[in-house]
Amino acid sequence: MEAWHISSWNETNRIAGGAFLTCLITKRICATTLLSICIAGTRANALTPAVTPARARATIRANDNVESAGRLRNGTLEVSLIAARGTWYPEGVGGTAIRIAAWGEPNRPLQDPGPVVRLTLGQTVRATLANSLDRPLTVFGFGEKRGLRDSVVIAPGRSTVVSFKPDSAGTFYYVGTVAHSPPTGRDGSDSQLNGAIVVVQGDIMRSKANVYGNKPGYSFVLGGTPAEADLSAMPVPGPTLMLGKDAPVAVTIVNRKTDRASVHWHGVELDSYPDGVPGVSGTDTHLLPSIGPNDSLTIHFTPQRAGTFMYHSHFNEFQQISSGAFGPIIVLEKGKTYDSDIDRLLFDQATSRPAQLTFGSGEIYDFEFTPAHAGNYSLVFSQHDNPTTAVIRVR
Repeated sequence: MEAWHISSWNETNRIAGGAFLTCLITKRICATTLLSICIAGTRANALTPAVTPARARATIRANDNVESAGRLRNGTLEVSLIAARGTWYPEGVGGTAIRIAAWGEPNRPLQDPGPVVRLTLGQTVRATLANSLDRPLTVFGFGEKRGLRDSVVIAPGRSTVVSFKPDSAGTFYYVGTVAHSPPTGRDGSDSQLNGAIVVVQGDIMRSKANVYGNKPGYSFVLGGTPAEADLSAMPVPGPTLMLGKDAPVAVTIVNRKTDRASVHWHGVELDSYPDGVPGVSGTDTHLLPSIGPNDSLTIHFTPQRAGTFMYHSHFNEFQQISSGAFGPIIVLEKGKTYDSDIDRLLFDQATSRPAQLTFGSGEIYDFEFTPAHAGNYSLVFSQHDNPTTAVIRVR
């Protein structure tokens, strides 16, 4: 199955070819905020034998924290970090050059801040920390207590392996120092040995055999929720993503299926790379990959307009979408909130399983919908079993 920072859903092979309709029915314009980042954990402190880490290039590169460190394998994020000296140009190349210590990954440039460790709640981090400096290195942040209360000391030329499993979402830090004091007492040479650890609630894409006869079902569930823990849960459609207009979004898609995965953000204006078409989205030198089983991918985009949209599978999509791999997105104007008591969302297979809502007497609602296909859509209004039908034609 697939897992990602989104939740998804359940049934549909029986309605292959059916149109999808996303419809936001709102009594007033709504809005909501969504953000999760954090960390927690447990660790193994054993020191490994002496190593000779691959040295990164001398120039320290500015890190925009877009690219994540490590690789996810079977629910464990494996990360390798090296503390080494390089040349830092805080004013840009051609400006003042400073010899300083920084973090980097093997065979890659040193970075300031260090490589971001980004994972989904419920995953485990296994980090190999190597010290290529000429003094003992104390590292804080890679442990269940986190921060200054948790540290490990690495001798020059040696490495150690630490591990932890976050118990909450949030944003944390890791810090290195060669001084015999907390990071607040560092001298200039180790002042840039800093990095971020980000733990988000993940969207999990999963599959289950023989849901529709002999055909599998697919679903999205939100990481860190009861649905993730319940392996029998196959909600369809997936959970609603509440986003804000002009608010940057980072979505980690975790593939818990047995086949590969990719996700498309239908109707959302965004750059080519995160658009969700494996091997096509992006540029010649930076193409979006599909996501292998038990692997993950984090994409970034900023919604440019408010409205209702959808996310859906874009790998073997005819089978996966018709079997549950889709869900709604609501992008809210700044300052607006979403109230489930009065703001109603219709998201369903419009040609086979019409959604139904009941409104109270005197209530007035605006309808906003995003059709996925051309054709005729029917809105049926009834009172005391006397239906009235309105036909909407989409060309």
